[in-house]
Amino acid sequence: MLDRLLKKAWSLAARVRTLPPDTEIAHEAAVQIRDATEFLRSRMLKEADLTLTRLMRMLSSEAARS
Repeated sequence: MLDRLLKKAWSLAARVRTLPPDTEIAHEAAVQIRDATEFLRSRMLKEADLTLTRLMRMLSSEAARS
């Protein structure tokens, strides 16, 4: 599970880097990535998965608006 979550986090981090800088969505996405990273470091896998899933949904809804 850890390997899957790490791949998910890396993929989402790459998407976050493509967001326009200095926007609220970019800031919120960066916070979510940091939170997920801390959860992964602490081996809190369920919390990391929930955070990454929330970020995925946030990015998907933002892409739909664009």
